[in-house]
Amino acid sequence: MKWFFSLKALLIVYAFLAGISGLAEALAPHQFVGSFLTSLNADGAFMAQTTGVFQAGTAIIAFMARNVGDKVALRSLLAGFTFINAGVVAVAVQQMVSRGTVSSDGIGDLIVHGLMAVWFGYYLVANLAKR
Repeated sequence: MKWFFSLKALLIVYAFLAGISGLAEALAPHQFVGSFLTSLNADGAFMAQTTGVFQAGTAIIAFMARNVGDKVALRSLLAGFTFINAGVVAVAVQQMVSRGTVSSDGIGDLIVHGLMAVWFGYYLVANLAKR
C-alpha cells in the first residue's frame, strides 16, 4: 500500500489521467468538452484543442519526472502541478457558481483535480520541510 501513496505513483497516475484527457480534448474537442458544455463553437474548439495539447504535455513532464532526484527541480514540478490542479478547481467552482449549473462531469473533474492538488501539495510541503 505504501507504493500507492508514493510520489512516483502520483506522477504516473497524473501522467496517465492528464495524457488520456489531454489527447481526448486535443483530438475530439466537441465530444470531450461537450460533456461539460451545452455547445462549443469553432473558437471554443480551438481553445479546447490547445488546452488539450498543454495537458498532454504536462503528462509527458510528469511521466519523465517520476525518477527526478534533484530537490530544486522536484520542488518546481510539485509547485507547478499543485498550482495547475488547484487553479482548475478554482476556475471550475467559479464557473459553476456563476452559471448556477453543476454537471456530473464537472463534479468528477473537481474531485480528480482536487485530489491531485492535495496530493501534489502534500509532497510539495514535505519536500520544502526537508530543506
